[in-house]
Amino acid sequence: MIRVLLYTLLCGIVMAMAVPMTGAEAALSVTHPEYGPIAPYMFKSIAPYMTPDPSPSPTVHPAAAPTTAPRASWALDPDISWYGPGFYGHRTACGLALTKSLIGVAHRTLPCGTIVLFKWNGVVVAAPVVDRGPYVSGRIFDMTGGLCMKLNHCFTGKIYYRIGG
Repeated sequence: MIRVLLYTLLCGIVMAMAVPMTGAEAALSVTHPEYGPIAPYMFKSIAPYMTPDPSPSPTVHPAAAPTTAPRASWALDPDISWYGPGFYGHRTACGLALTKSLIGVAHRTLPCGTIVLFKWNGVVVAAPVVDRGPYVSGRIFDMTGGLCMKLNHCFTGKIYYRIGG
C-alpha cells in the first residue's frame, strides 16, 4: 500500500515537471503498474518555459475623449423612517455621537461614510451612513433626526435616494 502511494506521489511530482512531446519522442512514456501508460511526456528542464513570452508589444491606441459616467437615476424608498428621541447621546455603529443635529442615515450593509443623496419636494441633501439599521422589516434607510429636519420629512413615507453623491 505504501509502495503504491509513494509511486503515485513520485509520478505526480515527475508529471508536474514534464512537458508534452511530439513525434518520435512519444516512445518515452510513463507507465503506471495498474493503470498502464499515463501520457507521453518528455522530461526537460522547465527553465526555458519560465521566461516571458516574447510576444509583440501591445498596440497603443490614442486616448479617447473623456466622458462623464452617466449618473445613477433616483431610486424610490417607499417606507423610509427616522429615529432619534431615546437614542440621543448614544454612539452610532460608526462611532459618532447621535445628536439632534447629526445629519446621517442608517443602513444595514453600506460602509460607514458612504454618501447617499436624498430628494424630497425639491430639496436635495447629502448624508453619510452613520449607523446600522433599520430594524423594521422591509425598510431600506432610517434617517437621523437632523436629516429629517433638513428635508422636512419627519414621518414614515416615501423618498427618493441615490447612493454615492
